[in-house]
Amino acid sequence: MLRNLSQLIILAMLGCSGGTGHSPPALARIQLEPSVIDLGLIGTQPGQIGKAEFRLMNRGSEILKLLGVKSSCGCTVLQFPSREIRPGDDEVVKVHVDPRNESGAHSAEIVIQTNDPVQPAVSVLVRWTERTAITLVPNHLEFGWVKSDETIEADVTLELANQIDPHGLHFESSYPGLKIVHDESSVMKVQNGGNGRQKKIRLVIAARSETGHHSTELRIVSSDRKSFARLPISWRTGPRVEVTPKAIFRSNLRPGSFFECQLFVRAADESSTVVHKVEYDGQCLEYETQPLDASTKAGSIVTFNLQADAAVGIKEHLIRLTIGDSSDEIFVVPVTLVIR
Repeated sequence: MLRNLSQLIILAMLGCSGGTGHSPPALARIQLEPSVIDLGLIGTQPGQIGKAEFRLMNRGSEILKLLGVKSSCGCTVLQFPSREIRPGDDEVVKVHVDPRNESGAHSAEIVIQTNDPVQPAVSVLVRWTERTAITLVPNHLEFGWVKSDETIEADVTLELANQIDPHGLHFESSYPGLKIVHDESSVMKVQNGGNGRQKKIRLVIAARSETGHHSTELRIVSSDRKSFARLPISWRTGPRVEVTPKAIFRSNLRPGSFFECQLFVRAADESSTVVHKVEYDGQCLEYETQPLDASTKAGSIVTFNLQADAAVGIKEHLIRLTIGDSSDEIFVVPVTLVIR
């Protein structure tokens, strides 16, 4: 009887081990991180390539095979270390974006096809903004009229693409009186969107003493010499107000006769000019003024009458103009009369 009982136990054990249960099938399982990549600001100039990466992981029990890759934009290039990922492993995929040379916001969807039966296709969204690699605010400096040998200053903001090293910039100018003042640590995120950076600099310019219009250009170049920006700078030196002609000459005048004169008053900085007084040998004259140009207040025409001396001969006189906006300026114009 014991022998029969042992046989029954063995048979029961064999029956348990030989049941009809099935183990789960071996399958590949894909996991992707991150699914959205923001490259921030990319320069539009050649060579300004946006770079990023994401991870592909196999969380299944079978080899994950990459069957195909599609992108909505031909500007993206992907580098896969391997087309097969073993169970439990992961691979870092590198993404390169070649700018489209079109300023503005852009995006590309990358679709990856695998042998994962649950997710046969997964996608990565790549976003970026294209703009000149080095943008200057303001992009032009016009100081107008300045005094000779005066020092003028201005603050300029450099908005830089992610690929530009803010600490490796070169500042170039042919004007010896231009100096750049900047703090190497003053780098911050772009405030109006994107992941670019800002760098603030201060320009200090020693104006030339020569009268006239002056200009120079500041050139900002990246450390790899592939990106640059230009900042035109201009100013004027000399008298703030100019009176022409510098002298008045009249010949063949009859004794005691009257004649009309005109003086042109121009402002070098295109600000308004006001004639307060016209004097002839210390005596105030009546005069009329009209603008040189109706669209601006850059100057005026001053018209008045003079009377020749009663005696014949060559006579010398002086006209004094009092002109000014905030502080009066005196301009002296010599008058030479030939009376016959």
